[in-house]
Amino acid sequence: MKKIYDRPIVMEYVKKYGISRFFDTRDLPFFLIRYEKGETIIHPTEHTRYLQFVVEGTVAIYSIRRDGSQFPIASSDDFMMLGDVEFVNQSLPALFAEAKSDTAAVALSLDENKPALDRDLAFLHYTLRSLVKKIELSTMNEAEFISLEDKLLHYIQYCCHDGLLVHIGKASENLHCSRRQLQRVLRKLTEQGILEKTSKGVYRLLPTQ
Repeated sequence: MKKIYDRPIVMEYVKKYGISRFFDTRDLPFFLIRYEKGETIIHPTEHTRYLQFVVEGTVAIYSIRRDGSQFPIASSDDFMMLGDVEFVNQSLPALFAEAKSDTAAVALSLDENKPALDRDLAFLHYTLRSLVKKIELSTMNEAEFISLEDKLLHYIQYCCHDGLLVHIGKASENLHCSRRQLQRVLRKLTEQGILEKTSKGVYRLLPTQ
């Protein structure tokens, strides 16, 4: 883990991803953290000290079952927030977060900024949306589906913005299937008129008649 406090570099990421719009509080002291592939970002035995917005790389969020196997919650190479659960709970984390590739995150110290964040309505609303997203993914992974088709349709409807699947790689990880399996199902559902392919690798859930 390497912390970077070079303000022009940090603010370039803040502006690129519009991070300031998630806060009513102005001039927050953001900094950048870089992780190498395989580094643990959040661990259940360590207090989470930072709120982090992943701006580069792929992060996996998971828990450990009693038998020692991993229970995946989410795996994403998209912009996402980490530390939201711990901000609300104010306790040790319940989940692991691991860098699956070299990763960068815009960070904010919770110790220094929590009083301001507790009063920040825009941030609290964004935190609520972030938590709901994680709950949806967790529920999908726990649910029993008859087929991959059913699981995919549930994923697009409840976990993809505007019912639009735009990342086949991320979807295959979250659905725990291979890209080939997923592409086969996407082709089948498109031929059946359930999905529409809008561009390369992008699929839209069509409204039911």
